[in-house]
Amino acid sequence: SLFGAVNSSHLVAEFTLTRRPKFIIDNYIVQAHIFYIVSWVGLWVDLAAVPARAAIGVIPILVTSNKMSALLATIPPIGYSTRLKNFMQMTLYMIAMHML
Repeated sequence: SLFGAVNSSHLVAEFTLTRRPKFIIDNYIVQAHIFYIVSWVGLWVDLAAVPARAAIGVIPILVTSNKMSALLATIPPIGYSTRLKNFMQMTLYMIAMHML
């Protein structure tokens, strides 16, 4: 040996990490589906009920955009897009298309 007789000991640590996606599913995916359905049901509200139609169209957009901001604050900043972000953007786009 280059340094002579060296006594060394090793420490081995083993970690098992498991993903629990229930938080993300409950707080983002399920709620996005619910608000999409609410905006979709708004298509059958009576045409004469303009305030109700406006509210049922605008509120899901505001809530979904707020959830997108919360999502982006939760995940670490990365330079590429994620499936969850793409899903939330597509949901927001489809909800906004109900307003047309």
